[in-house]
Amino acid sequence: MESWEETSTTNNECNNNSDNQTTTPLSSLQQFCNNYNVNIEEYFTNTKYRYIKILSTIENEIFLEFKNLNIELITILKKYNIYAILKDITINKLNCYKLGKIIGIDISSIYTILIFEGIFPKIKQQLELLKEEEEEISIIDLCCAPGMKSFLIYDIFHSIFNFIIFGIDNSYHRLMTTKNILKKLKIKNFKLILGDSTIYCNENIPKIVNRYKYIEKLKEIPKEGILIYDFCNFDKNLKYLNNTLQQNLNYFTKNKKFNIVIVDAECTTDGRIDYFKNNEKQIQYTLQNMENITTLQKKLILNGFNLLSKNGYLLYCTCSFTIEQNENII
Repeated sequence: MESWEETSTTNNECNNNSDNQTTTPLSSLQQFCNNYNVNIEEYFTNTKYRYIKILSTIENEIFLEFKNLNIELITILKKYNIYAILKDITINKLNCYKLGKIIGIDISSIYTILIFEGIFPKIKQQLELLKEEEEEISIIDLCCAPGMKSFLIYDIFHSIFNFIIFGIDNSYHRLMTTKNILKKLKIKNFKLILGDSTIYCNENIPKIVNRYKYIEKLKEIPKEGILIYDFCNFDKNLKYLNNTLQQNLNYFTKNKKFNIVIVDAECTTDGRIDYFKNNEKQIQYTLQNMENITTLQKKLILNGFNLLSKNGYLLYCTCSFTIEQNENII
């Protein structure tokens, strides 16, 4: 394990020999950890592995491909086809990745999503008792891009439970990345909506813009959002059937609430260790904008509760170690 004390000494020596005293990523990181009571040792843990998920039903095929490439697969959660490989392996060059048979994941996302193991049966039972016409469990994923948590819900649970997922994000480019990922993985039961997750409201049917290049020119996104992609209505070639929206209006009925709301809030990303610890710009942004960030997070979680049905479940998560962005928000 790399010692941050040794690194600190080296940096201090360099600074003492320089006429121009400037902040370094390490000094900023120390300030961040001191300000927000984060253990700096977290940033110097040696992580040898990255994590992948093999899509269901093709496990043996992937085992053979990795064996032929002399790539060791380390089992993490066999039940869900979660494995670890050495960090220096570039998965986007692998044939199985190009064909959408494996996907790189953050292990924390897996453990976050697994809480639904106990939640889905309870919601299903509630719907049965209420004799709801639609048996699908309704889920809305606020700040959904790039869609990993929604993908994991679908891949792990779609063979057991029926559900529909709404993905909301205010970035058109990130939403299109989400669309491409879900399309590549042939995910169904999903609707992508360009919307502001702090105010999104499904009181009205979302707008449809046929010429997407004009979306960027919008000065304000409508509260009901803009339907970007509808993965519930595909033909066999996965082409979007725009004219089927009218056949599916039951999912946009006035004041429809959701059984599950996921608030994967925008945050300072300080929990992304390798990205954050050497990123002076991001650390300084965090130190200067914590109040603005937590204000946004409060708006997100409050709107999440506005969209939540009676006896529903709200999942709040961030990529941050700080209490300010987690416990204090809740």
